[in-house]
This record gives sequence, C-alpha cells and structure tokens, in this order.
Amino acid sequence: MRAKALLLLTLAAAPKTPAPPTAPPAAPAPVQPILTATMPTKGASTGLPLPRFASLKTSPIDVRVGPGFRYPVTWVYQSRGLPIEIIREYDVWRQVRDADGSIGWVQELKLSGKRQFITTAALSDLHSTTETDSPVVAHIDAGVMGHITSCAIGSDWCAVTIGSTKGWLLRSSFYGTLPGEILP
Repeated sequence: MRAKALLLLTLAAAPKTPAPPTAPPAAPAPVQPILTATMPTKGASTGLPLPRFASLKTSPIDVRVGPGFRYPVTWVYQSRGLPIEIIREYDVWRQVRDADGSIGWVQELKLSGKRQFITTAALSDLHSTTETDSPVVAHIDAGVMGHITSCAIGSDWCAVTIGSTKGWLLRSSFYGTLPGEILP
C-alpha cells in the first residue's frame, strides 16, 4: 500500500510535458425543434383536429401548469373572448397557447368554439374588400379583439366584425387562425 502511495506521489511530482495540440472541438449539434410528427393531430378526448382555435367563454380563467386542480395556477386570463390555440387535450383539460406564446392548461368548459381574433400588428387597416387598394373602413391598433366571420380558401384575408363594424383584415395582422385555414 505504501509503495502505491509513493508511486502516485512520484507521478504527481513529475514534470508535465505539454499535450500535443488537438483539433478544435466540434460545433455542438443544433437543437432540433419538436417535430410536428410527434405532436398529436387529433384530440385524445374529442377526436377534433389539433391544433385548433377557440376563445375564452368566461373570465377570469385560471391557467395551470398541468391538467388538473392539483397543479398551481400560473396566471389568470381576464379577457372574455380572447382567442387561444388548443394544442393538446387531457380528459376535460386543454393545453392552450395565446397570442404571446404563453402555454398552460384550462378546463374545456371555459372555452367556446366561437372564432375570435386579436390584432397583433401595431396598426392594421380594416378594408371594405379583399383588395389592398380598397377603401379603409377603420384603422385598428394592436390588441383589438373581434369576431372572425369567414376566411376563404387560399386567401390572405378574413371577413371580420369589430363591434358593429365589418370589413376584411389581412391574416398576417391578427392571431386567431391557422395558416391557410378555411372558415365558413
């Protein structure tokens, strides 16, 4: 045992020779986003397509970390009618994403199938037709909510209603539809 300890001390005290140069470390592999193939395409409880949009039926609505009352509330929605994207289902709970990208779980009974939108562009123009040079019915600030009436196949425009004002709004200026989604 004493000989082993002496050998270790001798090796530790021996002068070190510089290590030969090595190649620079390889760049780390890029982080891959979650593949849509791993995301469910149908709700486990309803069989409806995922993702899909809905809106908040009531307010306030508690948003939880997980699907159940035992999970803590992370924030509370205060805006009835706010559009949310349902991305997962578990029993009577829906995992939702809002326009800010925040994700949490809410009870299904707090959601409505009514299609709403919220403007995300700093300033949007509500047009009288689907032509960009058509008369502007209203100028809309970010954060304004309204009802989506219809979105045609292959169109960048949706017919919307804000209060009693009707018109056409570019999809790129609001949150509330999937790309290319057709609404009656």
